Amino acid sequence: MLALALVCACDGSGPVTDEVQPDRLWHGAQALDLAGRAIDLDRSSGAVSSPILVGTPSASRADSDVAEGAPGGAYRLRPETPSGVLDDVAAVHYTAPDANFGHGVAFAGDLDGDGDPDVALQGIWPFQIPRPDVLLYDAGQTGTVGTQVAWARLTIDFTAGQPFGMCADDFDGDARADLALAMTATEAGAVLPIFFGPIEPGDHSIEGASAALLAPGETWAGRTLACHSDLDGDGVVDLVAGADRQSGGDGAVYVVSLPPHARVTYEEAGSTPWLGEPGGGQAGQSLAVGGDLDGDGQQDLFIGAPQWNEQRGRGYVVTRPTGGDLADAFFVVDGAERGDWAGFDAALGDFDGDGASDLAVGVPRDVYFAFDRPGRVAIFFGPLAGGAHDLSEAGRQLVGSVDPDGFGMALDAGDIDGDDIDDLVIGAPYDSAVATESGAVYLFLGASGLR
Repeated sequence: MLALALVCACDGSGPVTDEVQPDRLWHGAQALDLAGRAIDLDRSSGAVSSPILVGTPSASRADSDVAEGAPGGAYRLRPETPSGVLDDVAAVHYTAPDANFGHGVAFAGDLDGDGDPDVALQGIWPFQIPRPDVLLYDAGQTGTVGTQVAWARLTIDFTAGQPFGMCADDFDGDARADLALAMTATEAGAVLPIFFGPIEPGDHSIEGASAALLAPGETWAGRTLACHSDLDGDGVVDLVAGADRQSGGDGAVYVVSLPPHARVTYEEAGSTPWLGEPGGGQAGQSLAVGGDLDGDGQQDLFIGAPQWNEQRGRGYVVTRPTGGDLADAFFVVDGAERGDWAGFDAALGDFDGDGASDLAVGVPRDVYFAFDRPGRVAIFFGPLAGGAHDLSEAGRQLVGSVDPDGFGMALDAGDIDGDDIDDLVIGAPYDSAVATESGAVYLFLGASGLR
């Protein structure tokens, strides 16, 4: 197992460096698997057997000399799954018919109403070839090992737009799982269709969606989505949509409590956006919810702008859903070097077990040009102090193992081992320890090394 540098500045006396190993380290099996490009943790139950979902989209880099890689897919893992190559150790493997499925993954609840949980895999097509866009799978019986085949697909063609964000939750309040899927730059603008459950097996088109949110195509509204939160405290699940190309690339973020079976604009749905700062930082390119970072009892929202200031990156924490200027955000953290991509992804959780939410910020480093630096993840322990901050103020910094690895490009957090302390899963999709860009996934249990 590879060791990572752990930089600690917890006592205010300056950084102290020691070595820490992840509790688990899983690798993609083949070149260009990009294991860890997408990660999701199961939030449907506090006692699940295989709560980690890892996407392996395969050959999704448009500049790759392998235009058609191995079929994409995803793997389901347990906290106790031993370290190793995913093909050898994973509990369940979800296979896909083509490369690039697994660019987005989600534990989706019971989408078809059969009483069993489901999993969704999203495809993304850099060559604009018409293919299925989302595949739906039975999650698999608890404890089983084997391969699962999709039971349904949501299909678009390339003229309808490029798929990006995906999120599953109960958006209409009927206690059944629903699926939100955003498509950007379509002829009708940026369209975010919502499929309210149950979804019948078979093929579906976006025209059959139960509801939709609409925005101008140049905004790319829905490029990122976040759910599993109630930011306004009204008892209804909120859907958060990033529009990172709005205002010429300054970006924006919308928070919406969806009315059932409606086709409306974000403004008609009652959303006042958070607006990115001038400078083309593409605010909203990443989103994270699920914690109270300022200690006021309300859930907060992280918004990433990784293109800020020559791709040094900037992350914002906002403490209300009603919108405004991100220049007025409660907490701001900046990347240090050109190409850091600080805020490319983030996760909220209580990693030290003190009852306060903490913030993990991905700093994956530009994998295309910054070839001499591994990625890192900076952890800020809560409750956070407001104002402007830099990465050196983090209480912990986890650093990737190889150059370049994209460590921190995907993050998720939750209590997956049942000890009431949140754990952190980190993707490094460009790790080449097994094969070229086969990828890697790191699990850090909160009780064992993140304090």
